[in-house]
Amino acid sequence: MRLLSSDYDVFPAPKLFGSLNLWKISSIINPDILVTPSKPARRNGIGISMTKMQRDNCWKQRPAPYRTASMVPMVLIFVFLLYGCGRKAQVVYSPPGKPHPRMVQSQANGETVLLLKRHYQKWQGTPYVNGGMSASGMDCSGFTVLAYRDLFGLSLPRTAGEQAESGRQVARASLEPGDLVFFQTGPLKRHVGIYLADDQFIHASLSRGVTISSLDDTYWRKKYWQARRLPTQVGLVSSEGTRTYR
Repeated sequence: MRLLSSDYDVFPAPKLFGSLNLWKISSIINPDILVTPSKPARRNGIGISMTKMQRDNCWKQRPAPYRTASMVPMVLIFVFLLYGCGRKAQVVYSPPGKPHPRMVQSQANGETVLLLKRHYQKWQGTPYVNGGMSASGMDCSGFTVLAYRDLFGLSLPRTAGEQAESGRQVARASLEPGDLVFFQTGPLKRHVGIYLADDQFIHASLSRGVTISSLDDTYWRKKYWQARRLPTQVGLVSSEGTRTYR
């Protein structure tokens, strides 16, 4: 039996904020909730209500809310927080007028290299003479004695064996310009040179005189023994004269 609209009382839709339909608001918030008047009208013993199918037919033209767009701000906020919690770069602060110790050490090493190169240019090609300490000839320990005296104001022991007991021992990987490097060239023989940079050292060679060689050379790599470091003063000679250091 088809029911005509004239057979039923017509109830006006509840109003909220003027002309805003409360039924429409409820349907938009939760489409699965059926909203009906609190006291449905009755005529001829028949209650009037709106079924879910009727409501769907009435609102089938209503476009579904685009819920994906509402999640975009949340995703952006999550990415921002995740990026903000990332590991920060470590910044070393040095007070004005007080340079960082590494910078000071690097500058000192650069000055030491320049001084050693100048000293090498002065004695380059000087032939090897056992016990010599002059332009006519010198041995390995004589070369280091002159270098430390003229450049650092330090007086080293005369022989390579005695110099090997001076200062403190350092690892090869920690070598710095000016360190003494020692080699065992025989059962009772010691050879000494001065580390320059980049695995190079200056020394008085038996075959080539005063020269620059590499620690990576096959011969010197096999003969390498140890390295020693003395508290040098780059480019400064003590006001009290040459100091003896052992």
